[in-house]
Amino acid sequence: MRWSFRIGSLFGIPIKVHFTFILLLIFIALSPRKDAGTLTGLIGVITVILIFACVLIHELVHSIIAKALKIDVKDIILLPIGGVSSIKDLSKDPNNEIWIAIGGPIISGVLSFIFYFMAKVITPHSSMDFAHGNLLVTLFWVNLILALFNIIPAFPMDGGRVLRGILARKMDHLRATRIAVSIGRYFAILLFFVGIFYNWWMALIAVFLYLGGESEARMEQMQLSLANVPVKKAMITNIMAFPSNLTIKNAIEQIYHTSQVDFPVVKRGVVEGIVSRDSLVSAVKEKKEGLYVKDIMEKDFIAFNENTPLSEVFKDMVENSISSAPIISGNRIIGMITLDQIAKYKMLKQVKNSLH
Repeated sequence: MRWSFRIGSLFGIPIKVHFTFILLLIFIALSPRKDAGTLTGLIGVITVILIFACVLIHELVHSIIAKALKIDVKDIILLPIGGVSSIKDLSKDPNNEIWIAIGGPIISGVLSFIFYFMAKVITPHSSMDFAHGNLLVTLFWVNLILALFNIIPAFPMDGGRVLRGILARKMDHLRATRIAVSIGRYFAILLFFVGIFYNWWMALIAVFLYLGGESEARMEQMQLSLANVPVKKAMITNIMAFPSNLTIKNAIEQIYHTSQVDFPVVKRGVVEGIVSRDSLVSAVKEKKEGLYVKDIMEKDFIAFNENTPLSEVFKDMVENSISSAPIISGNRIIGMITLDQIAKYKMLKQVKNSLH
């Protein structure tokens, strides 16, 4: 996901934070507290750390359940309304999706109860209002809100995934997704109007839910239409690749007459990296045209086997925010695939089908 950065890993799962989550933590840290003498005091810092931990626990439960079910987990991204666990395709077994999705709200509900109990026992006379309560009260409300919002039957919330899992027991996955998205759309619209009159934050969340549901429906439709199609059927075969010992100056001279924007850097037919047109131009501006393309290439790239399903390729490219990737057969490059090319292939396939 764009605007996310890695902060570490737990149980072998990379942990990332979206910049909007940081903004939320700053807002909470600077909110005035009854028991804090200064807005940026120790209580605020501890609150931020514990809220961070609560949201992380919520997402870790999703991932731990997935791993217990032998399902791969790519990473966890923390967001203001919870987070996203990037878990491999769950469409094969709706029961797995139900168990994985329901774990998060349950653990947040349990944490909410624990902090409520601790607040009543340790500080029995403290206000239970979020704005005026102490640290334990704040953690009670954060976990309660996290649990309640995530049981809303709307994508991308956990409740939306539970709903789809239940529906997918009785129908195909695409139809279950469409129904779950439709139901979630009505909840988002209702929440939006409630938020307009009572809380602007709720209105923003409603917009997020609506757009998230539409995105889920489009992704599901796209993957279905691309299923069982090997990427080699859609790849671009007429590509320009650079030998690793080519100078940047010579590379620039070769790209004048091509619309290609990413170029494989190869050595004896094996891809060693990817260099973009923008990085070549930047190198020239920085007077580095005498260097080799291998000196500025991106070594951390994703490549796909020629027989990888196009639906899987599309999903991986979207999730990793990449616009193009090399296609290999054995260890040798045979083509490139881009998001634009996938969209073009899908469009032409639809046109071809309409002719029959």
